[in-house]
Amino acid sequence: MGDKVYNDKELLRDYLENDNLHSLYIVVFEIYANSLKSIISKELKTVDVNGINDFLNDFYVDLIETTGNGEKKLRNFDFGHDLEPYLKQSLRNYILSLYREEQRTQKMVQSIEDTPHLEEPMDITEDYSEMYSSLLRSLHLSERLSARDKYIMLTYLLIKIGNPEMTDLKIFESLANQLGITEPAVKKAHQRAINKLKENMLF
Repeated sequence: MGDKVYNDKELLRDYLENDNLHSLYIVVFEIYANSLKSIISKELKTVDVNGINDFLNDFYVDLIETTGNGEKKLRNFDFGHDLEPYLKQSLRNYILSLYREEQRTQKMVQSIEDTPHLEEPMDITEDYSEMYSSLLRSLHLSERLSARDKYIMLTYLLIKIGNPEMTDLKIFESLANQLGITEPAVKKAHQRAINKLKENMLF
């Protein structure tokens, strides 16, 4: 961009027309970072700086993901209006969508936890059956996992138990289709669940 000073709308236009992710990055993480973080802190009722930064990064990743038609999510911005209110509303909509998703996955988790066979000894002949059973019990008891992460991990383990030949890629693809999210998001949630279990000394 040289020495030219770009304003927020010029940066957004550069992103939309030239696929310049750095321009959008500047808008989100430099120009409007404080106002967006303020919304995150208020809506999520947290002052955890790292958590807020991580959430802002997730919002940025969501912004650059294309729609089902392969179009950019910010394409409908009216350049006759201010960008900041538009971004703030986009963030609130993103938070609301996560809340609704959390509600749906919480019901899924509850359904799995209420399934009788999870509380009974599993008929598994493989060497790792005891480890899988222990992991399932640990997931039931863990309060540090979100409903979606817990559901993803539980489902992953159950598939591995029932069909050990199924690849992780296929499992992530199936979960992504079921939850209506991307495969990278599923993989990230799966790894996040593993990390939190390790932190709790559950492995």
